[in-house]
Amino acid sequence: MNTATLATDLGIAFIANNSSNEILTCSSADAARWSGNVKADEASSETPAVCRFRGKFWAAFVSDNKADELLVCSSPDGKTWSPNAKIGQRSEIAPSLCVFKGRMYIAFIADNSSRNILVCSTEDGVNWTGNVKVGQTSAFAPTLCAYKDRLWLAFVAGNSSRELLICNSSDGQRWSGNSRVNESTKQAPSLCVFNNRMWLAFVANDSSENLLICSSDGNGWTKNAKIGQASKFAPSLAAVGDRLYVAFVSNNSKQDVLVCSSREGSTGWSDNTKTGETSKRAPALFALELTKGTIRPKYQVLTVVYAPPGTSGGDSSSSVAYTSSSAAGTTSSISSSVQTSVEVVAKVGSDSVGAGASFGTSNTTSDTSTLNITKRESLTITVKGPDVDGIDHDHDAFHVCLNPLYTVTVDQLGDATWEFGVDGSVMTIQYVYAGWLKDPSKMPVGTRKALDAAGLTTADYAAILAHNPFVAGATAIDPNRFMRTGQSFPYVPPYDENSAPIVQTYQHENTIERSESRTSEVQYSVSASFTAGMPDIWSVETTTSLTMTNSNTFGTSSSKTQSATLEVGGPSHGYAGPVDVQVYWDTVYNTFMFAFPSQGPDVSGQAAPGAAVDLEVGGTTLRTRADAKGEYRFYDVPAGAAKVSAGGVTVGGRSLKKGVTLVS
Repeated sequence: MNTATLATDLGIAFIANNSSNEILTCSSADAARWSGNVKADEASSETPAVCRFRGKFWAAFVSDNKADELLVCSSPDGKTWSPNAKIGQRSEIAPSLCVFKGRMYIAFIADNSSRNILVCSTEDGVNWTGNVKVGQTSAFAPTLCAYKDRLWLAFVAGNSSRELLICNSSDGQRWSGNSRVNESTKQAPSLCVFNNRMWLAFVANDSSENLLICSSDGNGWTKNAKIGQASKFAPSLAAVGDRLYVAFVSNNSKQDVLVCSSREGSTGWSDNTKTGETSKRAPALFALELTKGTIRPKYQVLTVVYAPPGTSGGDSSSSVAYTSSSAAGTTSSISSSVQTSVEVVAKVGSDSVGAGASFGTSNTTSDTSTLNITKRESLTITVKGPDVDGIDHDHDAFHVCLNPLYTVTVDQLGDATWEFGVDGSVMTIQYVYAGWLKDPSKMPVGTRKALDAAGLTTADYAAILAHNPFVAGATAIDPNRFMRTGQSFPYVPPYDENSAPIVQTYQHENTIERSESRTSEVQYSVSASFTAGMPDIWSVETTTSLTMTNSNTFGTSSSKTQSATLEVGGPSHGYAGPVDVQVYWDTVYNTFMFAFPSQGPDVSGQAAPGAAVDLEVGGTTLRTRADAKGEYRFYDVPAGAAKVSAGGVTVGGRSLKKGVTLVS
């Protein structure tokens, strides 16, 4: 695509003009022709508040009963709404919503005689903080907006003057004293940001009930200007593209919901347009403007699969296979390419990776800006060990998507929602071995053509290789990324030169639990084409490239599980290298990595040949198997009383590490 698409819908939420008090919504693509109303399946005697937060529209309102509870519900499109949820607060008067520094704030009047203005917030729309006193009182509903890195609140003095006052906060907790707007009103005001200024609309404090508007750069307010309309109730402002809109209720017995607009704000207001609706309370105008565009990176690394130890001579083989019970893949984000002021939310589409795709997406639970990208159950990923003894990381395989396509939707606040998909009907996945990327002359002709067609260069080959720290010969193992599974297996040569190595097959299953919080990630930049016309949300460095992050995060007391089928043959006769292999878990790509121990065993002993052997110490269980001679070995054993068993029977052994004591 070469151009971004722009939907300039406006939405209005209002109260039905009858005894039902139903909350209704209608919408328009041009502010002239309006849809019929849609029921939100909620009721309130007061005006609802609406804002966009974390990829959804949210409405807050007062319950339609004597409890006066503040309730919220959400919608993906501003038209179909979820059931309500309580936020743990009460008010008799309409609330106000605003998004500020990644949180949604609600301002309201205390449900008592104090008329105190209170504020609380949420980072997920579900869990709300306790309320905070702003230190002000108000005669009518307050109004919030975010402007110049501060949260602003306008309200009406709780005395006969009905002065319009304003205060602000840098964190939503500590609020400034009030300052005067030098205006007064007989209804609640409405705040909005348009053309890099704050705009305040209100009803004149006289019998004319004229709609008035003034603006500020944060350092004082202009004199009021007439919009050329009169309103029975409070107005509502919203900015869409290059126009400022106001919605209000006609100042007559019909109580029509009307809308007009201006390109300047202080002048040039249009005549009003009827929405075809009437309301018994003030309307809530909100923008449905969504700019949609695409980003097309050259490629995306989906997972890294490590080869098991090799076997020489052709008498046996090794392989690792991730089948239907595994979840090889990664957690992906593009947030690093976006300006820090832009909130980024990841979204799962109905079929976001195309028909027949081998990898699928799902939402993560810990971070709304990331998506889990994991292989489908129907896909089996297999990597064979090399035909030489030992561990050769040139045989590690990278699974790369060659046609990723991100759809990015940006709302009127400049916040972005992204969805992972593909350019075409099916995801194109190419696996490449590390050795091929290091020396492209070894790469099969068909594979090279596929990478060339996707535009990959030798610089891209080097960037892909960087996802695996061992292909360049690194021996240090990062414990944040590569977690010990506590499992190992023997890797011993055959009995004599005329014998073949024993081939052992394991269903390698693993659950890792961690009580501390830690994160590991692989970040890389990929050349990308950006849709023209996208809003300016990208960081300076991302004009021609996209920074992508594949990561893993362990929260407090979280656990992760993985499984694979592992077939391991032994080395050739005469092999003199390490005789055990430890298994690690690459938490970024959800695959197993194999490494030789860096030092000798801590505990060793004798069991039946091929027996599964467990060592329990300090609440940790280490697992291995006895080799063909019945010998077993454990490495990196923590100090403490250790119990070694095979098939539930305690077996003999000797402690080779100071501080480890074998018990029966």
